[in-house]
Amino acid sequence: MAHIPSIRTTLERARFATSSRLIACLINEHLVRANADSPYSVVINSLDDDVDMDNKLFLSLIHAIPVGSLTSLDPTDIVPFHILDKNGKELLCPVEIADQFWEGCTIDLKQELASSVRKQEWILNHLPTKIPSLFSPAIEWDRYLIEGHPTHPMHRTQIPFDGFESVLATPMVKFISIPRSELVIHGEWETIMKHYLPSAPSPDTLILPVHELQVSNVLSRIPSATLIPNFERQFVAQSSIRTVVPQLASDLPGFLLKLALTICTTGAWRTISYYSVYNSPRITPLAKFIAPECLVVLGEVASIGSNATDEMVSKHIACIIREDAEALMPNESIIVA
Repeated sequence: MAHIPSIRTTLERARFATSSRLIACLINEHLVRANADSPYSVVINSLDDDVDMDNKLFLSLIHAIPVGSLTSLDPTDIVPFHILDKNGKELLCPVEIADQFWEGCTIDLKQELASSVRKQEWILNHLPTKIPSLFSPAIEWDRYLIEGHPTHPMHRTQIPFDGFESVLATPMVKFISIPRSELVIHGEWETIMKHYLPSAPSPDTLILPVHELQVSNVLSRIPSATLIPNFERQFVAQSSIRTVVPQLASDLPGFLLKLALTICTTGAWRTISYYSVYNSPRITPLAKFIAPECLVVLGEVASIGSNATDEMVSKHIACIIREDAEALMPNESIIVA
């Protein structure tokens, strides 16, 4: 049995965060054979009959479970770093685990796992210096979601923007002028954004806020689009990456922006579908009407997007205005958990 060190590097911690989620997912989706040979230990085999059946993975668990076949597991039930191979050697790398035990795992999926580890390691090396308190703004609590999604193995994937962690954390929003004939707007977009956006070059154009890493995508898909020079706004990203908070609350009081961004995280691309652009401002008043008084609905009140019929184009060109919880509940502490 391997000696389990008491002090861990941030890379080891990042690998365990991803690997524990991966292993739990493989068990829960029945992609491996798992058996509890004692109340606190689990043995895993690949489903692939061509793989050496002596190749096993051993887990130690925090809580006792029934002995026998195991069909579900929470990643937080795995004792930290107690993932061992058939030789009793620690095996924390999720890509190696996928290679050995996940039949059919593609190169793309392995790249997503590796990206998740890299981003998680970066976060652990750049933790906020101040722990949030009851008096902290909501974004500070949001940024303290250290490991992201609690069960998804691609919980911190950020393909294709590995190495852009600082930009993703505090992005600039750029502004692009697009002919009005190529866009649709819903809700009170122009009223809300009237004093926030730069002036449009002509009445026949509208201004689209764009994440700085999405600018080239927009310009390549709309030849008539023009980047407004020397004009940008600083934002802070929520953990969801594409929803951003104005660094200066006075910039856009009461609202946040949800921006289309061609980034893959938790297994999905964070662009914005035409259906979201259309439906969000329509569903919000309905949700507010039917919600009981004990619930506060954070609405999506206005939107702008491409009118292209090709969704491979339109999903890259969109922005939705979201209500800010702190503005709706000014006397409350908003804590994201």
